[in-house]
Amino acid sequence: MHTIERYFTPVHGNELTDEIAEGLMRTLIRNAAKAYKNQEDYDAMSEIMWCGSISHNGITGLGRPKDFLCHKLGHQLGAKFDEAHGATLSAVWGSWARYVYHLDEARFANYGRSISVKELQVGDLIAFDWDWDKKADHVAIYAGDNFIIHANGNSSIKGNSSKYTVKRQNMTNYYRSHVISCRRVF
Repeated sequence: MHTIERYFTPVHGNELTDEIAEGLMRTLIRNAAKAYKNQEDYDAMSEIMWCGSISHNGITGLGRPKDFLCHKLGHQLGAKFDEAHGATLSAVWGSWARYVYHLDEARFANYGRSISVKELQVGDLIAFDWDWDKKADHVAIYAGDNFIIHANGNSSIKGNSSKYTVKRQNMTNYYRSHVISCRRVF
C-alpha cells in the first residue's frame, strides 16, 4: 500500500520512480502467488520482504506527494474492530481508488492490461458491476482454480462496515455474470 498510495497520485515526470514502483508491484504480485501456494518458499518470502523494505523506505515515492488516506482509514478500522492492518487496507483500497481515480484516470486505466475471464491467472484483478450501470462496484483478486480473494459484506445495511471480511471464495456463475473487466497488472 505504501507504494500504491504514492503511485496513484497526479504527478508526472518521475520516470525512474514509476519504474521502481511498477517493478516492485510486479515482483510482489508474482511472489505473493508463489508464497500463497507454498508458505515455506523462502525465496518468494524473501522477495516479499524486500519489496516491503523498499516500499517502506520511501524510494517509490521520491518526487511524489503521499496520500496515505487508505492507511489512515485502515488504522482507525483496525483499532475500532480489532482487525489486522492488511485486512483493513484491502477492505478500503477499492473505495479509496474509486474516490481518487478521477485525478488521473489514464494512470488507473493503464495499471493493467485487459484480459478475458478465460485468461485469468493468479493475481489478476476482476471488476464486478452489481447494479448493471457499467461501473465497477467491487474488485477481487483471482486466486486460481476458480477462486477469488476479496473483502465482502452487505454495504446496504447502514453501519455494517464491521461485517466486511477478507475471504477466499469460489467464483460462482453469479459472480461471473457480473464481471465487467479483468486486468493483468503489468
